[in-house]
Parts: sequence; C-alpha cells; structure tokens
Amino acid sequence: MKKLLLFAVLLALTTSVMAISSIPKDTLKAHISTYLDMNSKATDNSAGATIRITSKASYFRYGVVGFDMKKITSMREKIELGLLVYQSGNSDDYFATGVGDFPIAIYAMKRKPTLPTSYTRFFNLSTDTPAGDGFVVGGTYPKVLDTKDGQKMGVITVKKTDKDTFVKIDVTNFVNQYINGNDSIYFFITSDAIANGTTSLLMRTAAYGPVSAPKLFCYDEKPVTVLQGGREIYIGEKDSVHVYFPPTAVAPFSITYTNGSTPVVINNITNRNFAYEVAPTSTVTYTLTASSDANGPISVDGSAVFNVLTPTATISGVNKIYAGQSATLTVNFGGIAPFSFTYNDHTSTPVTKTGINTTKYEFSVKPTATFSYSISTASDKNNSTITKSGNPVITVIAVPKPILSAGANDWSIVIGDSNNSYNRIS
Repeated sequence: MKKLLLFAVLLALTTSVMAISSIPKDTLKAHISTYLDMNSKATDNSAGATIRITSKASYFRYGVVGFDMKKITSMREKIELGLLVYQSGNSDDYFATGVGDFPIAIYAMKRKPTLPTSYTRFFNLSTDTPAGDGFVVGGTYPKVLDTKDGQKMGVITVKKTDKDTFVKIDVTNFVNQYINGNDSIYFFITSDAIANGTTSLLMRTAAYGPVSAPKLFCYDEKPVTVLQGGREIYIGEKDSVHVYFPPTAVAPFSITYTNGSTPVVINNITNRNFAYEVAPTSTVTYTLTASSDANGPISVDGSAVFNVLTPTATISGVNKIYAGQSATLTVNFGGIAPFSFTYNDHTSTPVTKTGINTTKYEFSVKPTATFSYSISTASDKNNSTITKSGNPVITVIAVPKPILSAGANDWSIVIGDSNNSYNRIS
C-alpha cells in the first residue's frame, strides 16, 4: 500500500485586461473580469506535473489547489473553480477507457492542509492548532472522508466531451467570505465515484503554463454597500460609523441600519463615502440591513461593534507617615481627558482638582491625624458618570523623641515613643 505525499501548493495571480465598468448588468455573468491562477503539483507519487484522481474503489488519489484571497479586492457576482481535464495517454485514463461520466467531488477548506504522514492521516487532526480544519482519510480501501470543517462544494460531472476544457463548479458564497482576507483558501479534489474501477482522471497544473492552471474564474464585481467601524469607547464618547457605496452606484443613496433592535433609515445621501455619528451608552453592534441607489436595491455587508466602557477613578496611596510629614496619593483614571475629582481633606473640607490631562494624577496631603481618603465626585471630558473606588487610610504616627540615658559607665542615645518603650540607637 503506497503512502500519499502532498507537495507544496504554489500561488500565482493573473488578471485579464477587460474593464468591468462597461459591462451591462444583464450580461454580468457572461464576462470574466479577472481570475486567480494557481500552480499545483501532484499529490500522489507519480505524474509530478498533474493532479490525478481515481475512484474510491481503487487506488485513492486526490489533489489540492489553493488561492490567495488578498489578491481579490471585491465581492463578485459569481465565482467558479475551474479545472482543465485532459487525456494523458495512460492505460487507465478516463478519456481512453472510462465508461459513463466521471464525478469529481470538491471540498472547500479554510486553510492549508497539513502534510500527511501516511494514507491514514491527512490534513489536520484534533491535536493540530487550530484543530479540525480539514479532513481525515482513514481505513482500508475504499477510503472514508471525515469532512469535519471541510465544506463540500458539490460534484462536477465530467463527460467524455469535456476533454481539454475547463470543468467548473460554482463556489461564489464560499469565496466571497474570504475576499481581501489574510489567508489562502484551498480546495480538496477527489473522485466521487465508487464503481468505475481503476479509471483515473487527470487535470493540468501551471507546469503546463498559466493558461492550463486551475483557476478561480471571478465574474464582475458584485455591487455591495459596506458598513465599517467600531472600537472600545467610553460612555459619553462619540464616534462615526462609515458606509461605503459601490463605485457604480448612482446618487441619491439610502440605508437602513439597526443597533440590534431599532431600525434607522437615512435617505437622500449624496456622498459615496458616508459617515454617521453614534454615541452608544452600552455595548452595541450596528448592522447594515438595506441600501439602495437611484436604480434600486444594493446588497449590503458589514457591521460595527462598539464595546462601551464606564469611566473610572481609583485613589490609592501610602499607609503610614510621621506627624508633620506629607503623603502622596494617586488617582488613576479610565476615560477621556480632561478629568476632575473632589475629595474631602482631613478637616472635612472639599478639595477639587480640575484640568487633569493624564490618566495618572498624584497629589500631596498632610493629615494631622489618621484619616481615610476617598473620592466624592469625579468626571471626564464628557461629564460622564464615573465609577469611583479606593479608600486609602493614612496612619499618622507621633514623632519619636530622643533621650539620653546612662548606665554604669555606659551612656546611650535612645528613642522613646508614646508608649514609653525605648530603643537604643548608639
């Protein structure tokens, strides 16, 4: 039984020169505006420049192709995975000896598969990080695919008349999720047949040139209005949510968005890059639910999450001083500067500090007796309600008095405290 080896998947990008802006809406799906090209090698131990698959009833072969999602910058009306099938001249070649149709099963993956160590372990297992993002191929023939997070796109039914052409499958919804993303996406390709004997189907790779390589055929850009924004924000703080209308949209525009419960409609927008102001008082997600231009509805995408924080003021400081000394207290703020706060000093007199432009503020106090400090009021730039905390107690200790004592032929300086205990210091 042969071990299966997975060779590296290399990516390359090719774009056509066709301009998409001039294509009429009713013919969008008839024109390819760009495509991704990829360079792959075989995944079994033969035919190094091809993808070769066979039925599950015979020697189990498969292929993997991958595409870089950073290279597509906009959602598309339609996206197809295309594979060029050809006759190799091998004795088991489908186009030479196959009977009936040859079904190809296509699975979509979220990340590059792990190199297999044998036919019983393929892609990522539960011990991988992240775990379970692919398939496990195990057991004796016929092999069994445990799909886990692998999403089956469907089946391409190859016919004898498809020789030397691209056979395609619609992968629009899956690919549009990863447009302009940071990762690549991968497709696992194998036979969906269990009864066509040892017949093999071969597909070209970029080793034959970019024209023959597996491709994502990306049809014209899908007009989409996108909402973006969101961050951590303090109560009382304002920010903007941005709405971007597609370049082909015609003013005036309108949108409907929701904060999770209440729909809000904004009409007669003339700016293609539009922003509206929000001042949430609790954590909220703004979602775009509808948009339109002068010609009718436009698809929508995106949301803005604001994590709303409550401003804080926390007071802390030293716990013991001698009478007559000063102590330093610290107030740490969370919120938007400038800050202000009020505390009562040891005479119960309110003291207010204002115009504080840093989140850490230190000040001196000089209590005459043990005293507990706390903040009575506080505010930030937005005059928001601030959560106050901290209650440092400063204990005032009487200053020790030095006295001179004498023993038999032994003079010493000692310090006495209010409890009439003495400590020799010389």
